[in-house]
Amino acid sequence: MDTSRDTAKRTSVEASTQVGDDEEITTGVKRLRKTCVTGIHQGDGAKKLQGFAETTSCDEHQYKKEFYCETCQELICRFCSLRDDHESHHYVTVEEASAKFKHDLNDKLQLLNTDLVKIDQNLMSISQAEQTFSSRVTQALGVVQDRAARAMKEVEAEEKRVLDELKQREKDNGQTLEEKRKILLELQKQKLHTLAVAEAANQEDFSSIFLVRYTDIRMQLQKRGCERPPKSDVKLVYPTFQRSQNIGAVDLGKVVMEDTWELCHEFGKQGQGVGEFETARGVAAAAEPDEIAVTDWKNRRFVICNNQGGIKGYISGDSDDVTIMPDGWVVASQRDVKVYTRYMTLAYEFKTVAESEVGKTEVRLVSVTVMQNGDIIAGDIKRKVLTQHQSGKRGKLIRTIPVSIRPDFLSVLSNGWIVISDYEEGLAGIVDVSDGKAAEVATVRPTIDGDPVNHCAGVCSNSSGIYLVVSTGFVNSGHVHHYDDLGQFVSCVAQGLYNPTGIAFTADGQQLAVADLHSVKIYHKV
Repeated sequence: MDTSRDTAKRTSVEASTQVGDDEEITTGVKRLRKTCVTGIHQGDGAKKLQGFAETTSCDEHQYKKEFYCETCQELICRFCSLRDDHESHHYVTVEEASAKFKHDLNDKLQLLNTDLVKIDQNLMSISQAEQTFSSRVTQALGVVQDRAARAMKEVEAEEKRVLDELKQREKDNGQTLEEKRKILLELQKQKLHTLAVAEAANQEDFSSIFLVRYTDIRMQLQKRGCERPPKSDVKLVYPTFQRSQNIGAVDLGKVVMEDTWELCHEFGKQGQGVGEFETARGVAAAAEPDEIAVTDWKNRRFVICNNQGGIKGYISGDSDDVTIMPDGWVVASQRDVKVYTRYMTLAYEFKTVAESEVGKTEVRLVSVTVMQNGDIIAGDIKRKVLTQHQSGKRGKLIRTIPVSIRPDFLSVLSNGWIVISDYEEGLAGIVDVSDGKAAEVATVRPTIDGDPVNHCAGVCSNSSGIYLVVSTGFVNSGHVHHYDDLGQFVSCVAQGLYNPTGIAFTADGQQLAVADLHSVKIYHKV
């Protein structure tokens, strides 16, 4: 599994190899600017500058144009300033006008140069991205080719081993059968000889001659009679090939795009007031209008914000986790699950045990998610179970599914599998619940700098895989890791979070909202 340190080292190496290329780009941009300036002086611009001296004298009065009429925005001579059409106009000396416009031009040139610097930087970024992408493709090609070559060698070696074993079995079996054949042929030969002699004697007409021969024949018959043909022990066992459970279609892996995210917005601080959080644990996002829901656990409230963090309202009560439904919010509230409309009114609530067990069976509901068919899944860490409920029937209990790890956070993959994050154990499990049981598909054991993490917190997913919040247990050690649907590490997409818990995609899938204890951080794809 890849680690953040590995990623940082790889990035550092790639950056160092690009320094020469960046210098070349900068030199090229400077050369382009010099070419443009030289072109102006040597081309049509130079011709215009040469003829500029002719415009500094007044064609009408033949005097030097010493003033600039700001009203007409033109140069005039002293006699022109006395004309009726300039009498009420405002004009200044050419020196004053020149100083003023040079200052204004310098400001505009500064802005233009700033834009050019940004363009240069963007051009360098494009070139760097192009080179990095090409380098990564080359690396990936090498890995694929190397893995394919090793796989082919392994397949060839395995083929040779199986073929050699089959040939040896054939050889051993042939030797065994040949030995049996020789014994039978020799016995057959002896018995045929005795039979021929006995039949000849039996046809003898003279009794005396028959009796002489019979004495010898009787001894042979007694001897041959004791040599009974051996029982057939040729076992009807034939070789066949049984496929190994670990060797199927050759799977070299798949191409995944390593994604990069950066912090674009943050809101909230520690406290109990408006816009403040004590423990922002769960987070969810909705569209039309764009809203973000946050469960403020220690403040015992459920908060609705706009996409910029502006508070739209509170709902008091125990609130551990929240998820979005097409027409409302679903909140895990320790002892029950509450469903709210988008207008923050309670639609209905339900228990996660049978009616006969309400008040008798202790529960602790801390996580909630919604399946593709609309069913609600609640995570109960007290009983270590998932409960499935029909949303269209006010949370009717469908089934209770025991799981092997604590369901502190939940997410549903596109194929219906459920990802369970166990905060205390620092791991996540992928389970298939299609047959009513939690069949384990894979286990994710994240690491940071090569060491196992202490905590696995919030989890969310989209078509590109699983996004999991992890930390070492120390502040500012939180990471967001990306895994594929089978739990294989893809990349570290965010680092340095304070003490993160919940995570969710925004409605457009282009942003990640992370509940980071006292704030909510929004990341967007670069």
